[in-house]
Amino acid sequence: MKYIALLRGINVSGQKRVPMVELAALFKALKFNDVATYIQSGNVVFSAPTTSEAKLVTTIEAALAKKFGFTVDVVLRTEKEWANISKSHRYLDKNNSNDAKIYITFLRAAVEKNLATELEKYCTKGEQYALDGREVYLCYPESYGTTKLSNQIIEKKFGTVATTRNWRTTLALRDMLR
Repeated sequence: MKYIALLRGINVSGQKRVPMVELAALFKALKFNDVATYIQSGNVVFSAPTTSEAKLVTTIEAALAKKFGFTVDVVLRTEKEWANISKSHRYLDKNNSNDAKIYITFLRAAVEKNLATELEKYCTKGEQYALDGREVYLCYPESYGTTKLSNQIIEKKFGTVATTRNWRTTLALRDMLR
């Protein structure tokens, strides 16, 4: 089965440095196949025997800690889940003129729908969000870099590991699965 592993918080502002060549080698050492990385933010496409998501995440996180000496949270999605996620983004306009302004936050665990209202007070300047399963679809008309509705806020309010990717990265990873 094919998977995408999203590593949280690596290679940001010189923190938690993980070279992609070493990351790919680590996944291969774990006996995963078809390993490929995408950009420096910790995106790994790989194949592994069908097993539980929790077991894969635990295995990958333990190997990362052993290899690099720090904790890295991992969020995992199957090829089928990624295909469904990347079919459309509720805030993508028909002309794709706003794809630089839309993001998806991937949650490790699903949260109660009623918790979504916890994020409203962090939206400014026309920002929008929608919780759907283990994903939060986001639109930042201004800039992700200046929003108060950040990955850290989402983690704090939802009580689960989260990592955010822009729409272009989401589509690039979809294409890598093919």
